[in-house]
Amino acid sequence: MTTARIALFVVIALAVALTANLVLLDIANGPSDPVGQLSPRAGIVRLPVPVTTTTQAPTRTQTVTVPALTPAPPRGGEGPRASHQDD
Repeated sequence: MTTARIALFVVIALAVALTANLVLLDIANGPSDPVGQLSPRAGIVRLPVPVTTTTQAPTRTQTVTVPALTPAPPRGGEGPRASHQDD
């Protein structure tokens, strides 16, 4: 009995899938409008030839060295880890 139910379920699933595919293919084909078809009069578009130059101006690079700034040590125990004494 269980095998018959499984076989019936598989047959029903295949029928539903086949029907859905046929419906979707019919919708995808749509009407045969001439929109998007190329006309025989369409010509080949020729792009302009790119102009190449053989001379280039020399490039100059200038290197500037800037010293790295280092923070000065705190004065008189005013750092974040220094102990403060309230008077």
